[in-house]
Amino acid sequence: MRNPVRRNRKIGTGAAGHGQDNKMGIPEPRQRGQAWHLAHENLGQVAVTHHALAGQEIALIIEETRPGFSFGNSPDVALAPLTRLAETGFTLPDLLVFRQPTNKQISQFPVWGRMQFHAEFSIAGHPGPKGSALMLEAQRVGAELSWPRKLTLMDQEELARLRQDGHEITEDRRGYKISLTETGIGNTLFRRTLLHEFGHWVDYLRLKGQEDHGDAYFRRPSAEREAFAHRFASEWQCLCDP
Repeated sequence: MRNPVRRNRKIGTGAAGHGQDNKMGIPEPRQRGQAWHLAHENLGQVAVTHHALAGQEIALIIEETRPGFSFGNSPDVALAPLTRLAETGFTLPDLLVFRQPTNKQISQFPVWGRMQFHAEFSIAGHPGPKGSALMLEAQRVGAELSWPRKLTLMDQEELARLRQDGHEITEDRRGYKISLTETGIGNTLFRRTLLHEFGHWVDYLRLKGQEDHGDAYFRRPSAEREAFAHRFASEWQCLCDP
């Protein structure tokens, strides 16, 4: 029997909707003029150069970084492994983008990079280039990541990769503290993430049919897509060696 005097324990909590109207989130898509852009497609001040790599054209877009952020190396370093991949017969994406994430993007959805099969960028509020884009994101040097002690198998493998990249990792009774170093950021972005995201591009083109418009790629479980990208990065990591 319902007792109207008894107080509902969910009053004033998220389960009752508290804080839903002002919940912090990344707004997307966002309209710029007549076009809609995802949050990570909005760039500020950039430098754009065009390169011919083994007969293929690619645009290098570098967004200005904020103080304390770094790519760990010069973005031009990424052109050498891409040239070797093109010489091997792989198709390059249209754009290679080095971007500066916003504070909200860092706190809500931090990533090392992403592969977008079709992107439409805006640059300082104006229409920018379009096409397939491999994006690498600047990281804050000295930033500390907190991971729980209980990790999935995939997270354990990623922790080992971060340690091998040169980041400082300490362990306490609550979990792991990962401090990003300048050298580690460069290794993670240029030796792993670049090839990992390129692996997604190769996998997408491999499965893309004439009629399914890439649906075969997205129908695969995310674990399989990630496993393919990790294998590709491991097999071709020699391209990043001096």
